[in-house]
Amino acid sequence: MPTRRLPDDPNLEHLRNQAKTLLKQVRSGDPSAVALAGEFHPVDNLADAQLVIARSYGFPSWPRLGRHLALVDQYSRSPHRQSVGGPLETPGQRADEFLKLATLHYGQDDPARQTSARRLLDEFPEVALSNIYTMVVAGELETVRDALDRQPILAGREGGPFRWEPLLYLTYSRLEITPGASVEIARLLLARGADPNAGYLWQGPAVTLHRVDRCLRARRGRPTAASGPARTGPPAVGGRRESERQPDDVQLRARLPTAVRGRPSRAAVGVRPGTW
Repeated sequence: MPTRRLPDDPNLEHLRNQAKTLLKQVRSGDPSAVALAGEFHPVDNLADAQLVIARSYGFPSWPRLGRHLALVDQYSRSPHRQSVGGPLETPGQRADEFLKLATLHYGQDDPARQTSARRLLDEFPEVALSNIYTMVVAGELETVRDALDRQPILAGREGGPFRWEPLLYLTYSRLEITPGASVEIARLLLARGADPNAGYLWQGPAVTLHRVDRCLRARRGRPTAASGPARTGPPAVGGRRESERQPDDVQLRARLPTAVRGRPSRAAVGVRPGTW
């Protein structure tokens, strides 16, 4: 039985140090360390200690723990940690500031940010055309169409300050744009290969995921959960039974909502722990 959960923002080197400490404690006869080894695996060397650490977190082996952390790092995003109010001297800085102000990210989501985004766009209209992410947020329908006709690969490319795909920026945009533009842009993105299951892990494994019904509907107010939340973490991804043979990336992606008739009506998003 696993005895603990992974810490927030887990680091493999930190866990490796835990294993080294455990090995030293077992050799010195520390009662708690000896008991831990007795529960999970005899400890005679560092590899044994690493196995005990992995199993104590609910993983069948040290390599599986390492693969889990690599996948968590691949899908983790912390948009709420992105600061605003920085320099606006270059086009890139202005584009990033616009995206951070105009989108919902479950941090300091003050409606005044959307006003600031509109003010920035009024002062620097060219910001809307900076890249595919600013285009979808600003509702530049025809420009998005032209960009995707030239480079369809843009539909699924991660980028911008949050390392999101265009569909996520569109889903989380809170900027008032031409009615219906967001729906048409979503359809364009999907037609060019955007992933209807686009999503991310909010701040690593200590997160919850819930589903949001907003992408092909009028975007008004805060997203609402469409179904029950699902925890990520060792029991669901790394701590599977050995009989479950799916690759780790398939298991983690399986935690994200599935497409509904090929449409992104349920985009996976991260929400803060304790909000469900």
